[in-house]
Amino acid sequence: MPHVNCGYSAASLTTARPSTSEIRCDDARRARQAMNSPTIPRRKLKTQAMNTRPMIIVTFEPTLSASSLCSITTSVDPTMGPRIVPMPPSSVIRTTSPEVCQCTSLSVANPNTIVFAAPANPEIILSAYYNRDETGGNYGVNALPFLSIVQGALNIDSIPYCVSSGNGQGAYQISPLSKSLFDANPNDKRIPYTWVTERQPSGPKISWITKYPGTKYSDDRVSDNDIIIYRLADIYLLKAEAYAALEDPADAIDYLNKVRERAGNGDYTGPTDKLTLEREILDERGRELYFENKRWYDLLRFYKGGTLDIYNYIPNLIGKTTPLFWPLNTTVLGNNDLLEQTAGY
Repeated sequence: MPHVNCGYSAASLTTARPSTSEIRCDDARRARQAMNSPTIPRRKLKTQAMNTRPMIIVTFEPTLSASSLCSITTSVDPTMGPRIVPMPPSSVIRTTSPEVCQCTSLSVANPNTIVFAAPANPEIILSAYYNRDETGGNYGVNALPFLSIVQGALNIDSIPYCVSSGNGQGAYQISPLSKSLFDANPNDKRIPYTWVTERQPSGPKISWITKYPGTKYSDDRVSDNDIIIYRLADIYLLKAEAYAALEDPADAIDYLNKVRERAGNGDYTGPTDKLTLEREILDERGRELYFENKRWYDLLRFYKGGTLDIYNYIPNLIGKTTPLFWPLNTTVLGNNDLLEQTAGY
């Protein structure tokens, strides 16, 4: 999967000098705005055309090895085509080269370390950037406890807590079902980066999620991790899933093992029939991608494929017939008599 960045050399961009003072003041204002903008390259004000040719940098063959580098190929833009090339706002989306598929190898287990910020983890292919002064926090804020509810914990320095309840909600904890996915491999390297169990003098208490610990500033901790959309381990497991569906267990296991071995769990040695292998891939996705907004869609997909019965797996659905998908709006149905209402409504 190639990764593409488009960039411009600001040194060779020039601005025009209008003849009248009125236009000159207006152009000066525009020039200052362009100079101060992190996302808008400077242009010739008369023509609004780029004065340089954008460079395209392509990274090929991402690997899981932290010691190997991707090869770089640099080329100019095509001869024909628009001179004005749009650039996505860098303050919204960051893409990084997925050279390493191991977030936990980049730093020690420390709740003050941003292991899921795109610049710190080159495994990330696409992520949404967050800034503490930009949004007030992302959904990770729901998993951060605040000090008053973890006060007295013997391992409080290992818990990513906030001083103020305004910066942490303490609403999410890892479920027993999700924790059980790690039972077969208690030394899994991902565990400290997934949850930590609060240890009070009276005994173990709540298992707090540690995947999005935010940043500890001088005043308080803020949930400002980049939100991961795609990373290399996700792609490897999707390829394993596809090969398993095609009844190609050898290739499916090969991609499954890339993630298992990185986590310190060794090669998969279980049955290789389609159903068992698909279930193992689903469980591995649950371990690897916990709290990354993947699990519900994974469960729906494997349920539709016949790998598991979601009504016998999710505790809140056991014994129920709750529809899994939203209904179609009556207006939509009225505008197209070929549509059918979602099952269950």
